[in-house]
Amino acid sequence: NYVVAKHFEIPATGALLLAENTVSDFLEKLGFKENEHYLPVSKENLEERVQYVLNERNHDELDKIRRRAQDLVLARHKTSDRARQINEACTS
Repeated sequence: NYVVAKHFEIPATGALLLAENTVSDFLEKLGFKENEHYLPVSKENLEERVQYVLNERNHDELDKIRRRAQDLVLARHKTSDRARQINEACTS
């Protein structure tokens, strides 16, 4: 649960989410799209992704990714949304 929570907390703050690509399917079910809301990383491409993030030329694109992710979390993944989903699951 801790790792899952971080997937919401990071973009909620406006920070860029880099997520292990093994959770991409899980994130997609929650509305997160690769390279649109977060950057997927793997052991094989981690160094390349970090260099991409650190490169000033990419900051405009990364800012768009950060903003889209933050908007997604604030629109669909607040605590009240989770409470509603739990209530719906329990009453159905």
